[in-house]
Amino acid sequence: MKKKITSESGITLVALAIIVVVLMILAGLLININDQNEGLLNITNQKKEETEILSIEEEIKTFLAENPPQDYQALITTLKNYGTIQNESDPENALLITNKGNYEIYVKDIWNWEATNAGLDVGDYVKFAPGNANYMVSKDYSGNSSNVTISVQNTQNLIWRVLDVDSGSGEIKLIPTNLSSMNLTVYGENGYNNMVKLLNDICNTLFSDEEKGVKARNINITDIEKIASNIDELKGENYNTEKTYSQATYPGIISAENDESSQEKFVTGNRTSNELVTKQTYYQGQIQYKNQNYSNILPTGTYWLSSRAVQNGTSTADFYGRIITVNGNGMTLSGTKMYDSAGNATDTKTYSILPVLIINNDTMITDGDGTQAKPFYIK
Repeated sequence: MKKKITSESGITLVALAIIVVVLMILAGLLININDQNEGLLNITNQKKEETEILSIEEEIKTFLAENPPQDYQALITTLKNYGTIQNESDPENALLITNKGNYEIYVKDIWNWEATNAGLDVGDYVKFAPGNANYMVSKDYSGNSSNVTISVQNTQNLIWRVLDVDSGSGEIKLIPTNLSSMNLTVYGENGYNNMVKLLNDICNTLFSDEEKGVKARNINITDIEKIASNIDELKGENYNTEKTYSQATYPGIISAENDESSQEKFVTGNRTSNELVTKQTYYQGQIQYKNQNYSNILPTGTYWLSSRAVQNGTSTADFYGRIITVNGNGMTLSGTKMYDSAGNATDTKTYSILPVLIINNDTMITDGDGTQAKPFYIK
Protein backbone atom coordinates (compact mmCIF):
# COMPACT_ATOMS: atom_id res chain seq x y z
CA MET A 1 0.00 0.00 0.00
CA LYS A 2 1.35 3.41 -0.93
CA LYS A 3 1.93 5.90 1.84
CA LYS A 4 0.69 9.41 1.19
CA ILE A 5 3.11 12.21 1.95
CA THR A 6 1.28 14.84 3.99
CA SER A 7 1.77 18.61 3.81
CA GLU A 8 3.38 18.44 7.29
CA SER A 9 6.03 16.10 5.95
CA GLY A 10 6.58 18.51 3.03
CA ILE A 11 7.36 21.40 5.42
CA THR A 12 9.93 19.21 7.17
CA LEU A 13 11.78 18.54 3.90
CA VAL A 14 11.90 22.29 3.09
CA ALA A 15 13.26 23.04 6.53
CA LEU A 16 15.90 20.36 6.06
CA ALA A 17 16.92 21.89 2.75
CA ILE A 18 17.22 25.31 4.36
CA ILE A 19 19.36 23.88 7.16
CA VAL A 20 21.67 22.27 4.60
CA VAL A 21 22.03 25.58 2.74
CA VAL A 22 22.73 27.48 5.99
CA LEU A 23 25.36 24.93 7.00
CA MET A 24 27.05 25.27 3.63
CA ILE A 25 27.14 29.08 4.01
CA LEU A 26 28.56 28.77 7.50
CA ALA A 27 31.18 26.33 6.27
CA GLY A 28 32.19 28.80 3.58
CA LEU A 29 32.44 31.60 6.13
CA LEU A 30 34.58 29.43 8.41
CA ILE A 31 36.91 28.61 5.52
CA ASN A 32 37.16 32.31 4.64
CA ILE A 33 37.86 33.29 8.27
CA ASN A 34 40.45 30.55 8.50
CA ASP A 35 42.12 31.83 5.32
CA GLN A 36 42.13 35.36 6.74
CA ASN A 37 43.60 34.14 10.01
CA GLU A 38 46.27 32.26 8.13
CA GLY A 39 47.02 35.44 6.19
CA LEU A 40 47.32 37.46 9.38
CA LEU A 41 49.47 34.75 10.90
CA ASN A 42 51.74 34.81 7.86
CA ILE A 43 52.10 38.62 8.14
CA THR A 44 52.85 38.33 11.86
CA ASN A 45 55.44 35.62 11.23
CA GLN A 46 57.00 37.67 8.45
CA LYS A 47 57.33 40.72 10.73
CA LYS A 48 58.81 38.51 13.44
CA GLU A 49 61.36 37.10 10.98
CA GLU A 50 62.29 40.57 9.71
CA THR A 51 62.80 41.77 13.30
CA GLU A 52 64.94 38.74 14.17
CA ILE A 53 67.06 39.15 11.03
CA LEU A 54 67.65 42.85 11.79
CA SER A 55 68.58 41.95 15.37
CA ILE A 56 71.06 39.30 14.19
CA GLU A 57 72.60 41.66 11.61
CA GLU A 58 72.95 44.43 14.20
CA GLU A 59 74.65 42.08 16.65
CA ILE A 60 77.14 40.93 14.00
CA LYS A 61 77.80 44.45 12.67
CA THR A 62 78.41 45.78 16.17
CA PHE A 63 80.98 43.04 16.82
CA LEU A 64 82.68 43.60 13.45
CA ALA A 65 82.82 47.37 14.01
CA GLU A 66 84.67 46.78 17.27
CA ASN A 67 86.79 43.96 15.80
CA PRO A 68 87.17 44.77 12.09
CA PRO A 69 88.40 41.85 9.95
CA GLN A 70 91.57 42.46 7.98
CA ASP A 71 90.40 40.63 4.87
CA TYR A 72 87.63 38.51 3.42
CA GLN A 73 88.84 35.24 4.94
CA ALA A 74 89.03 36.82 8.39
CA LEU A 75 85.45 38.02 7.89
CA ILE A 76 84.28 34.50 7.00
CA THR A 77 86.05 33.07 10.05
CA THR A 78 84.21 35.52 12.30
CA LEU A 79 80.83 34.88 10.65
CA LYS A 80 81.14 31.14 11.25
CA ASN A 81 80.56 31.91 14.93
CA TYR A 82 77.03 32.92 13.94
CA GLY A 83 76.18 30.04 11.58
CA THR A 84 77.39 28.23 8.49
CA ILE A 85 78.59 29.69 5.20
CA GLN A 86 77.40 28.64 1.76
CA ASN A 87 79.31 29.62 -1.42
CA GLU A 88 82.27 30.66 0.73
CA SER A 89 84.61 30.87 -2.26
CA ASP A 90 82.24 33.22 -4.12
CA PRO A 91 82.24 36.56 -2.22
CA GLU A 92 79.46 37.98 -4.37
CA ASN A 93 77.03 35.16 -3.50
CA ALA A 94 78.30 33.91 -0.13
CA LEU A 95 75.46 33.26 2.32
CA LEU A 96 75.39 33.10 6.09
CA ILE A 97 72.85 30.54 7.35
CA THR A 98 72.28 31.76 10.90
CA ASN A 99 72.26 29.48 13.94
CA LYS A 100 69.26 31.37 15.28
CA GLY A 101 66.23 31.04 13.03
CA ASN A 102 68.14 29.41 10.15
CA TYR A 103 67.94 32.67 8.14
CA GLU A 104 69.87 33.33 4.93
CA ILE A 105 71.81 36.62 4.89
CA TYR A 106 74.19 37.64 2.11
CA VAL A 107 77.66 38.18 3.53
CA LYS A 108 78.09 41.30 1.37
CA ASP A 109 75.04 42.84 3.12
CA ILE A 110 76.70 42.38 6.50
CA TRP A 111 80.17 43.75 5.76
CA ASN A 112 81.83 45.40 2.78
CA TRP A 113 85.10 43.45 2.70
CA GLU A 114 86.33 45.44 -0.32
CA ALA A 115 86.12 48.79 1.47
CA THR A 116 89.41 50.40 2.46
CA ASN A 117 90.23 53.37 4.65
CA ALA A 118 92.28 55.04 1.91
CA GLY A 119 95.29 54.65 4.20
CA LEU A 120 93.80 57.00 6.81
CA ASP A 121 93.49 56.44 10.55
CA VAL A 122 91.72 58.37 13.30
CA GLY A 123 93.74 61.48 14.13
CA ASP A 124 95.57 61.75 10.80
CA TYR A 125 96.02 65.25 9.35
CA VAL A 126 94.64 65.98 5.88
CA LYS A 127 94.86 69.16 3.82
CA PHE A 128 91.84 70.11 1.73
CA ALA A 129 91.02 73.48 0.20
CA PRO A 130 87.34 74.03 -0.71
CA GLY A 131 86.12 76.50 -3.29
CA ASN A 132 85.32 80.12 -2.52
CA ALA A 133 81.54 79.81 -2.46
CA ASN A 134 79.16 81.86 -0.33
CA TYR A 135 75.85 80.90 1.27
CA MET A 136 73.03 83.37 1.87
CA VAL A 137 70.94 82.57 4.96
CA SER A 138 67.40 83.78 4.33
CA LYS A 139 65.67 85.62 7.15
CA ASP A 140 62.49 83.73 6.20
CA TYR A 141 64.07 80.51 7.43
CA SER A 142 66.45 81.67 10.17
CA GLY A 143 63.89 83.81 12.01
CA ASN A 144 66.25 86.81 11.96
CA SER A 145 65.43 90.35 10.89
CA SER A 146 67.75 90.31 7.85
CA ASN A 147 69.52 88.00 5.41
CA VAL A 148 73.12 87.03 6.21
CA THR A 149 75.90 85.79 3.89
CA ILE A 150 78.35 83.17 5.21
CA SER A 151 81.70 82.45 3.54
CA VAL A 152 84.92 80.55 4.27
CA GLN A 153 88.09 82.44 5.11
CA ASN A 154 91.70 81.32 4.42
CA THR A 155 90.58 78.31 2.39
CA GLN A 156 94.00 77.40 0.96
CA ASN A 157 95.50 76.56 4.35
CA LEU A 158 92.70 74.50 5.86
CA ILE A 159 93.86 71.39 7.73
CA TRP A 160 91.47 68.62 8.75
CA ARG A 161 91.76 65.61 11.07
CA VAL A 162 90.19 62.18 10.73
CA LEU A 163 87.41 61.82 13.31
CA ASP A 164 86.10 58.41 12.31
CA VAL A 165 86.91 55.54 9.95
CA ASP A 166 84.09 53.09 9.27
CA SER A 167 85.74 49.87 8.14
CA GLY A 168 82.41 48.41 7.09
CA SER A 169 81.30 51.13 4.68
CA GLY A 170 84.67 52.68 3.92
CA GLU A 171 83.26 56.07 4.97
CA ILE A 172 85.75 58.48 6.57
CA LYS A 173 84.80 61.64 8.50
CA LEU A 174 87.10 64.64 8.94
CA ILE A 175 86.72 67.87 10.91
CA PRO A 176 88.74 71.11 10.60
CA THR A 177 91.49 72.14 13.00
CA ASN A 178 91.99 75.76 11.95
CA LEU A 179 88.72 76.96 10.44
CA SER A 180 88.00 80.65 11.01
CA SER A 181 84.82 81.05 13.03
CA MET A 182 81.63 80.73 10.98
CA ASN A 183 78.48 81.46 12.94
CA LEU A 184 74.81 80.78 12.42
CA THR A 185 72.21 82.91 14.19
CA VAL A 186 68.65 81.63 14.49
CA TYR A 187 65.53 82.69 16.34
CA GLY A 188 62.14 81.32 17.38
CA GLU A 189 60.06 78.70 15.66
CA ASN A 190 61.53 79.29 12.19
CA GLY A 191 65.06 79.07 13.56
CA TYR A 192 64.16 75.77 15.20
CA ASN A 193 62.31 74.61 12.10
CA ASN A 194 65.24 75.13 9.76
CA MET A 195 68.50 75.06 11.75
CA VAL A 196 69.26 71.47 10.67
CA LYS A 197 68.80 72.18 6.97
CA LEU A 198 70.58 75.53 7.16
CA LEU A 199 73.63 74.06 8.90
CA ASN A 200 73.87 71.11 6.50
CA ASP A 201 73.22 73.25 3.41
CA ILE A 202 75.87 75.78 4.44
CA CYS A 203 78.49 73.07 4.88
CA ASN A 204 77.49 71.28 1.69
CA THR A 205 77.69 74.49 -0.35
CA LEU A 206 80.98 75.72 1.11
CA PHE A 207 82.94 72.49 1.48
CA SER A 208 81.68 69.74 -0.85
CA ASP A 209 83.69 68.90 -3.95
CA GLU A 210 81.98 66.38 -6.21
CA GLU A 211 84.98 65.93 -8.51
CA LYS A 212 87.19 64.92 -5.58
CA GLY A 213 84.54 62.74 -3.97
CA VAL A 214 84.09 65.03 -0.95
CA LYS A 215 80.71 65.57 0.67
CA ALA A 216 80.07 67.87 3.60
CA ARG A 217 77.48 68.50 6.31
CA ASN A 218 77.50 69.93 9.81
CA ILE A 219 78.43 67.75 12.78
CA ASN A 220 75.38 66.07 14.37
CA ILE A 221 74.31 64.04 17.40
CA THR A 222 75.07 60.73 15.67
CA ASP A 223 78.73 61.76 15.28
CA ILE A 224 78.92 62.55 19.00
CA GLU A 225 77.18 59.33 20.06
CA LYS A 226 79.63 57.30 17.99
CA ILE A 227 82.70 58.62 19.83
CA ALA A 228 81.12 58.68 23.31
CA SER A 229 81.03 55.81 25.80
CA ASN A 230 78.35 57.07 28.23
CA ILE A 231 75.39 57.99 26.03
CA ASP A 232 72.94 55.51 27.60
CA GLU A 233 73.81 56.85 31.03
CA LEU A 234 73.16 60.44 29.91
CA LYS A 235 69.85 59.58 28.26
CA GLY A 236 68.40 58.22 31.51
CA GLU A 237 65.11 56.45 32.13
CA ASN A 238 62.88 59.22 30.74
CA TYR A 239 64.42 59.14 27.26
CA ASN A 240 61.79 58.38 24.57
CA THR A 241 58.89 58.67 27.05
CA GLU A 242 55.82 60.53 25.80
CA LYS A 243 53.69 63.30 27.28
CA THR A 244 50.48 64.99 26.12
CA TYR A 245 49.85 68.75 26.24
CA SER A 246 46.46 70.37 25.65
CA GLN A 247 45.93 73.55 23.60
CA ALA A 248 49.56 73.51 22.48
CA THR A 249 51.55 75.42 19.85
CA TYR A 250 54.59 73.83 18.22
CA PRO A 251 57.11 74.48 15.40
CA GLY A 252 55.91 73.18 12.04
CA ILE A 253 58.91 70.87 11.57
CA ILE A 254 57.58 68.62 14.36
CA SER A 255 54.73 67.41 12.14
CA ALA A 256 56.71 67.58 8.89
CA GLU A 257 59.77 65.48 9.64
CA ASN A 258 60.63 63.18 12.53
CA ASP A 259 64.36 62.72 11.93
CA GLU A 260 66.14 65.09 14.30
CA SER A 261 69.35 65.32 12.26
CA SER A 262 68.15 65.60 8.65
CA GLN A 263 65.69 67.77 6.76
CA GLU A 264 64.75 67.85 3.08
CA LYS A 265 62.66 71.03 2.84
CA PHE A 266 62.42 74.36 4.61
CA VAL A 267 59.43 74.72 6.92
CA THR A 268 57.98 77.94 8.30
CA GLY A 269 55.54 78.90 11.03
CA ASN A 270 53.94 76.98 13.85
CA ARG A 271 50.99 74.67 14.26
CA THR A 272 48.41 74.16 17.02
CA SER A 273 46.94 71.04 18.57
CA ASN A 274 44.31 70.28 21.21
CA GLU A 275 46.37 67.26 22.20
CA LEU A 276 50.06 67.50 21.35
CA VAL A 277 52.00 64.30 22.07
CA THR A 278 55.76 64.80 22.32
CA LYS A 279 58.59 62.33 22.90
CA GLN A 280 61.49 63.16 25.21
CA THR A 281 64.67 63.20 23.11
CA TYR A 282 66.74 65.82 24.91
CA TYR A 283 69.61 64.84 27.18
CA GLN A 284 72.81 66.55 28.26
CA GLY A 285 76.01 66.10 30.23
CA GLN A 286 79.75 65.61 30.11
CA ILE A 287 80.84 63.28 27.31
CA GLN A 288 83.25 60.47 28.09
CA TYR A 289 85.24 59.50 25.00
CA LYS A 290 85.59 55.91 23.82
CA ASN A 291 89.15 56.83 22.93
CA GLN A 292 91.06 59.72 24.50
CA ASN A 293 92.55 60.55 21.10
CA TYR A 294 89.25 62.31 20.38
CA SER A 295 90.05 64.91 23.05
CA ASN A 296 92.94 66.16 20.91
CA ILE A 297 91.02 66.05 17.63
CA LEU A 298 87.92 68.14 18.36
CA PRO A 299 88.64 71.91 18.15
CA THR A 300 87.92 74.15 21.14
CA GLY A 301 84.67 76.11 20.93
CA THR A 302 80.89 75.93 21.16
CA TYR A 303 79.19 74.50 18.09
CA TRP A 304 75.73 73.86 16.76
CA LEU A 305 74.87 70.24 16.15
CA SER A 306 72.55 69.86 13.18
CA SER A 307 70.13 68.04 15.48
CA ARG A 308 66.93 69.01 17.26
CA ALA A 309 65.55 67.71 20.55
CA VAL A 310 62.42 67.94 22.72
CA GLN A 311 62.33 68.33 26.50
CA ASN A 312 59.06 67.33 28.18
CA GLY A 313 58.47 69.85 30.95
CA THR A 314 55.77 70.00 33.62
CA SER A 315 53.54 72.47 31.79
CA THR A 316 55.18 72.87 28.37
CA ALA A 317 57.17 70.92 25.80
CA ASP A 318 60.44 72.77 25.15
CA PHE A 319 62.09 72.65 21.72
CA TYR A 320 65.91 72.66 21.75
CA GLY A 321 68.70 73.06 19.25
CA ARG A 322 71.59 70.81 20.29
CA ILE A 323 75.09 72.20 20.94
CA ILE A 324 78.48 70.94 22.10
CA THR A 325 81.14 72.81 24.02
CA VAL A 326 84.71 71.55 23.59
CA ASN A 327 87.24 72.80 26.14
CA GLY A 328 90.65 71.24 26.61
CA ASN A 329 90.28 67.50 27.10
CA GLY A 330 86.52 67.53 27.68
CA MET A 331 83.28 68.00 25.79
CA THR A 332 79.85 68.90 27.14
CA LEU A 333 76.69 68.03 25.24
CA SER A 334 73.78 70.38 25.89
CA GLY A 335 71.20 72.45 24.05
CA THR A 336 69.57 75.83 23.79
CA LYS A 337 65.82 76.30 24.15
CA MET A 338 64.33 78.07 21.14
CA TYR A 339 60.55 77.66 21.49
CA ASP A 340 57.94 76.04 23.73
CA SER A 341 54.42 74.66 23.42
CA ALA A 342 52.97 77.80 25.01
CA GLY A 343 54.08 79.68 21.89
CA ASN A 344 57.03 81.49 23.48
CA ALA A 345 60.22 82.17 21.53
CA THR A 346 63.47 82.70 23.42
CA ASP A 347 66.29 85.12 22.55
CA THR A 348 68.34 84.96 19.37
CA LYS A 349 70.91 82.16 19.51
CA THR A 350 74.34 82.27 17.83
CA TYR A 351 76.92 79.46 17.78
CA SER A 352 79.69 78.29 15.46
CA ILE A 353 79.38 75.89 12.53
CA LEU A 354 81.56 72.75 12.54
CA PRO A 355 81.64 71.06 9.11
CA VAL A 356 82.25 67.34 8.67
CA LEU A 357 83.89 66.17 5.45
CA ILE A 358 82.84 62.71 4.28
CA ILE A 359 85.08 60.78 1.91
CA ASN A 360 85.38 57.06 1.09
CA ASN A 361 87.71 54.47 -0.36
CA ASP A 362 87.29 56.00 -3.86
CA THR A 363 88.73 59.34 -2.74
CA MET A 364 92.31 59.91 -3.91
CA ILE A 365 94.75 60.54 -1.04
CA THR A 366 98.27 61.59 -1.94
CA ASP A 367 101.56 62.92 -0.53
CA GLY A 368 102.40 63.47 3.12
CA ASP A 369 102.47 60.99 5.99
CA GLY A 370 99.41 62.11 7.96
CA THR A 371 101.32 64.20 10.48
CA GLN A 372 100.69 67.86 11.23
CA ALA A 373 103.97 68.76 9.55
CA LYS A 374 103.29 66.59 6.47
CA PRO A 375 99.53 66.14 6.09
CA PHE A 376 97.92 63.99 3.43
CA TYR A 377 96.24 65.76 0.52
CA ILE A 378 92.85 65.07 -1.04
CA LYS A 379 93.71 65.09 -4.72
